[in-house]
Amino acid sequence: MTPALPPTGRISDRTYRIVIPSSRGRPNREMDAIGWLLFLGRSILLVPLLPLVLGALLVDRLVTRHRTTRG
Repeated sequence: MTPALPPTGRISDRTYRIVIPSSRGRPNREMDAIGWLLFLGRSILLVPLLPLVLGALLVDRLVTRHRTTRG
């Protein structure tokens, strides 16, 4: 059984009826807490590595600049 066409006659305006009610958006505090814990855990692990990463970037730029000026 196909749904009836709306008064406009366009198929794209067709409304599909489903059995379950539509879900209303609501905050999920448990998943929010897990997300914050993951963010904080990664921050605690990665912040001490930040000086090493910045140092490596600085050395790479200096070496690249030195190579291009010497020809």
